[in-house]
Amino acid sequence: MNTFNKNSFSLIVFIICHFSLLAQNQSSKDLGVWYMYFFNGKLTNSWGIQGDIQYRSFNFGTDLEQMLFRGGIYHKPKNTNVLLTLGFARITTGTLGNNDKTFNENRIYQEALLPQKIGIFNLNHRFRFEQRFVENQDFRTRYRYNLLINMPLNKAT
Repeated sequence: MNTFNKNSFSLIVFIICHFSLLAQNQSSKDLGVWYMYFFNGKLTNSWGIQGDIQYRSFNFGTDLEQMLFRGGIYHKPKNTNVLLTLGFARITTGTLGNNDKTFNENRIYQEALLPQKIGIFNLNHRFRFEQRFVENQDFRTRYRYNLLINMPLNKAT
């Protein structure tokens, strides 16, 4: 293992241990769980589907926080790595405690995923624009940005 990888590995272990210790200070009433399933499939060379199903709950699965179904159709223009998606999401949100009240939200979204390589780092920039229809609330829009950074811990690919 070369010096860079040893140092990187040491830093990652330190960060994980630090956050693990912080997490132990929380009381058990604050603990919950998220189950997530992500999928995608090609329809043609430039078209496909993608989506996810998520179940988020308080108290390790016994108290619904959120149930999310999201899916979309994507297009990858020729000679690019850009991925453009048009999709829909249905979200049911619960409340903490012994309360069965929920509210629903429907979202239409447009998304652009732009990969980038800088040295050994693989970056993905995700831009998402959402039109939100929340039960008993006014129509809303939301812009979101996500930066994902991958760095190989062994031989760069």
